[in-house]
Amino acid sequence: MRRYGYTELMPPTTLVSPGTLVKIRSSSPLQLDIVCPLKASLGFEDGALLIATTVAMKLQRELSKEFTVNAEYLDGLHVSANYAAVKKMNLQFSNVKILEISTDSIFDGLLARSDGCAQAVRHERDRGSKLTMVKSVIQADVRIAIEFNDKYDLSADVKAELVDNLAVDLGLHREVKGSEEIVGTGLYWGLRDDLGLAAIEIGMTPPTGNTARTQSLIPTGRAAVIGAGVP
Repeated sequence: MRRYGYTELMPPTTLVSPGTLVKIRSSSPLQLDIVCPLKASLGFEDGALLIATTVAMKLQRELSKEFTVNAEYLDGLHVSANYAAVKKMNLQFSNVKILEISTDSIFDGLLARSDGCAQAVRHERDRGSKLTMVKSVIQADVRIAIEFNDKYDLSADVKAELVDNLAVDLGLHREVKGSEEIVGTGLYWGLRDDLGLAAIEIGMTPPTGNTARTQSLIPTGRAAVIGAGVP
């Protein structure tokens, strides 16, 4: 994801469609709060977003193999439960897409920005918050097979409870009762932002020259945690 200029989302989410306005609440660890979701920001539904097929096909090939992460990955998510008994998780991605919003759509959508969103933006700017707009996301389905460490000698009931808790913490669901697999659909795994697009207001003309419109405010070398932020 970083090679393609995307910041990894930990855990994956469905909350940051392209067009969403976010602010950086913390740089270390990288934590983002949602200021305005897509509908409030620009009046669009997710169905209005563009799909970049060429890049998605390249990512699909790279993500088609199985990936393995260990319990340290869960520690990085700051999940609520203790998953020391989890030995590793095997991730299999499918239906990989790149969703983007075009710049002209953003100018058109400003007329549909909700009053609440406009007030939230002014509120955050008055506080000196750093705002940016999500320009593109990596979307994919995932199937995660969980393996437990044999040394814990867990009963089936304990394993089932851990799987259920993990599914909740990751925003996924258990596909079959009694299985040790969880699945998720339509999740955003990475985002790319545009600082200049967050500064556009109604009546502004498109920026020209070497401006901040193509600059990212979110560093790609870190994983981002998404919070609710200002409604």
